Amino acid sequence: AMSQIPNGGFEDWSTVDGHLEPDDWMTSNSTTAPFGVITCEQGAPGETGNYYAKITSHVIEVQGVSALVPGFLISGDPATQTAGFPYSDRPEALNGSIQYDIQPGDQGNVTVSLVLNNVAIAGGILELNGSQNGWVNFSIPIIYEDETSYPDAAIVTSASSESPGVEGSTVSVDNLSFGPLSANAGIEEVQ
Repeated sequence: AMSQIPNGGFEDWSTVDGHLEPDDWMTSNSTTAPFGVITCEQGAPGETGNYYAKITSHVIEVQGVSALVPGFLISGDPATQTAGFPYSDRPEALNGSIQYDIQPGDQGNVTVSLVLNNVAIAGGILELNGSQNGWVNFSIPIIYEDETSYPDAAIVTSASSESPGVEGSTVSVDNLSFGPLSANAGIEEVQ
């Protein structure tokens, strides 16, 4: 069995500054919570397990100026603001469960990067448009730059909007893991 993504099932959450944060993940809440807006929240029940992570794009007011902040998740250590986690395998895919509601004119995503000495050696992206109500499995093929390099770390991200973004776009993720490419996934994308 391959080592897995820390808290990839989003079962572990901690209270930070009065709101819940998924353990082992950095979120956009660090930017928006001081303005009373939560862009990453705990959803329940999960596709499996108790919880999942739901990210939402919100507009915040800063000194009379409105700014859209995409909801995002980045695997890593929130205490040190270090993205990623130690990882040394060469999996075929990032697999998981997802549901989303991307507003017209916007696009969400889930990405994976495998890095060696802080340089990406492999990756994949799932671009999201429209709506998927109810959980569906996804499998993102990981494309390697060569046949021999092994990573020393992995970074998994998800965003509810891409620039400039639209308020109200949401992406919910659960059950993130590395493994073989799943032939029965409802969504696959290579890029």
